[in-house]
Amino acid sequence: MMTAEPLPHRSRQRGTALLLATALAGLGMAAFPFAGTAQAADPQCDQKAVLGCLDLSPTPMNPDLHMGFQDDAPANGSGLYARKGSAAGNWSFRGNDDGSFQMVNNGTGKCVETVQPDASIGLHFPQLGDCSGADAQKFYAQKEDDQGNYRIRSVTTDKCLDATRAYSPEHRPEPELELYGCVAESSGQIWNIAGMTPGQAKPSSVLDAMATRYALKQFDNESDAIKSATYDITDSSQKMTWKYGLVSESSSEQGQGPYCSNPGPKGSGDLTCTMNWTQTSSKETNWSNTFNVGITAGFSGTQKTPVTAQLSIGYSHTWGGSVTEAEMSGNGVLVVVPPGYKGWLARKVPYKATTGDWTITTDIGKSWKGTGTVNQAVSGVEGYYPELVKCTDQTTDEACTATRNGQ
Repeated sequence: MMTAEPLPHRSRQRGTALLLATALAGLGMAAFPFAGTAQAADPQCDQKAVLGCLDLSPTPMNPDLHMGFQDDAPANGSGLYARKGSAAGNWSFRGNDDGSFQMVNNGTGKCVETVQPDASIGLHFPQLGDCSGADAQKFYAQKEDDQGNYRIRSVTTDKCLDATRAYSPEHRPEPELELYGCVAESSGQIWNIAGMTPGQAKPSSVLDAMATRYALKQFDNESDAIKSATYDITDSSQKMTWKYGLVSESSSEQGQGPYCSNPGPKGSGDLTCTMNWTQTSSKETNWSNTFNVGITAGFSGTQKTPVTAQLSIGYSHTWGGSVTEAEMSGNGVLVVVPPGYKGWLARKVPYKATTGDWTITTDIGKSWKGTGTVNQAVSGVEGYYPELVKCTDQTTDEACTATRNGQ
């Protein structure tokens, strides 16, 4: 067992100012669909929820320890301890849309939060506080193995929940948990997360997806906590689909605006408009996990994000050099508009859905695979290419009918 370097213990006087700042910092995001239904007003765990009624134990270090409290009546400011015996806490993970979560104690309805009682020492500790949705109360998981073991890290510090010092003889009479820099060899940072209710579904089925989801967000934001993320296609049998967009921006007749109108009465001549266009959303990338919850894993814009770049590599490997559709624009496109109608330009872009594996590697060299489905804009895949379509109110092409009202 690796023992963490001894550090000065924090003062037991945490101060109300720090608690107030933590409670007021930020607002919570919408509830993640995988989360349990436990709320602060009803702290009892939902026994049917996959992420309710949880036991957290640093099993690789000592399976007899469980995350809990030193006393039987914990309140705001109570620290967390690794206790022997039965599961001392009974926790639920209340998830957020990005895959992070709040750790809620079912006995009190309070949330674990990250505090730094003495900035000069640089230590961070987990303690209880009223659930506020603040970033200091958000954590994320990183998968350690296939036995239900995870690292639990703070969103605000990226430090790992650590029971090593709590198990060290020199730190016992107060074996308190801390948030410590993540170390690959530290068994005290590896937590087994298991359901406490007989017959309860394994939380790993959901927690794996949440871990991958948050890791992709970090990777796209170039966080130091994620070293790499690569995408390999395992199933490309899904049919191609089309997405349509209104792309015209201006015309020789009416200047700015996506449309060119011919106001002439019936029987008068057609109007030929010279139109300019640009498409800014052709790199939209949606990712969903096996629970069919979709997120945007990449963003539109002039620069490829790390996620969309890795997706492009995955698609190129599969289709022998085919690449995803780049942002495009054009000028001087002629559109003939009959009298009494308007004209515009639409673009139809092929999207190819695939199922594949994300291989996530963390800053301490740990890796896991997360399966997901991607729907990516493509060009040249299976013979499909984007098309620019000239539209008027009379045109029946699906790209025109879909964009007629400015969509």
